Amino acid sequence: MKYKKRSKSIFLLVILFIFPLVSFGKLHAPVTFILGDTLPKQNTITLEANLNLEAIFSFQNIKKEFPVPTLVKNNRKTAAAVLKEIEAKDAWVNIISGATIMSLPVGIKSTVNEVEYAIGIAKATIQKEYTELTVFVRAILPQTDENGEPVELFFGANHIKLSHNGGIFGDGNLVLLGDIQIPFNAGNWLLELKGGFDRESGAIEDLSYVTIDCSGVKEMGLTAEIQFSRNLILPVTELGELLPETKTIERLDETSAEVPLVPIPM
Repeated sequence: MKYKKRSKSIFLLVILFIFPLVSFGKLHAPVTFILGDTLPKQNTITLEANLNLEAIFSFQNIKKEFPVPTLVKNNRKTAAAVLKEIEAKDAWVNIISGATIMSLPVGIKSTVNEVEYAIGIAKATIQKEYTELTVFVRAILPQTDENGEPVELFFGANHIKLSHNGGIFGDGNLVLLGDIQIPFNAGNWLLELKGGFDRESGAIEDLSYVTIDCSGVKEMGLTAEIQFSRNLILPVTELGELLPETKTIERLDETSAEVPLVPIPM
């Protein structure tokens, strides 16, 4: 399998122990990490009082600086509804095949190193040579959100092709539905996973995605950005002069935001 080098990937190898099936770049051999042994499971924002630091990346600030586009919200709601219906009906199967998708929705659930993966087949359209599937994947992480609930990642694609003889054509890639921001260290640094907005096309170039086969999730590819608070790092010029506190960034949804200006380790 091919490996495509990306900036920040080496640093992310240290940080992203929260994912048990990770491929940095396209179709690199999966790397397995032990999940619960490296990052705290509690909401790290709650540590702010103990550390007496300002939580620059608090959940409140994240909502202001990273608003979720309506399209992404709708896609996530659709994915969540499909998985909820599967759970209510206990419509879990062991493999995706022509026989198991006769009644939809159905799904496959598995847990790897404390991360629960659930694949949901929402729709099937029979073509001459294959069946075209609308598929969602939910990954539940041990890290928690502002309400103390586990962080959920949703992925989706509309054009997964299932052979009539069994098996998925090519790589069954599903894009992350929108960017996801996860604060750490009492909100003093932020991990932002880059998602995709167009699940119709299934485009995954430079985005975060999961790859599935007929029996479950095979691997995860990640594109991410790390931002640090000035409580931890102060950026300076080559002459040692302190740089401004913020810079303007352009998001994938064409909006902009002012974010802390700090160097990102390579």
